[in-house]
Amino acid sequence: MLNVLDSKNAFNVYSSSGSATTTGWLNTEDGQTYLANAEQAGLDGLGLYRLAENDPGLYGNPRLVRFGISASF
Repeated sequence: MLNVLDSKNAFNVYSSSGSATTTGWLNTEDGQTYLANAEQAGLDGLGLYRLAENDPGLYGNPRLVRFGISASF
């Protein structure tokens, strides 16, 4: 069994924030402008950005169970 407790093990992080969960861009002036423009257009700007920001490649494998059979003749 690999990753028995199914914890999120970050192997890479965003260089701009040092975190695997956020880039920190939404805290900038450009990020705030993006959110305001998305809201005016009737879009969920925060949800769309979080969807793009959530990169599964930054984390290790989830819980994994391996089974095998060995035979010798």
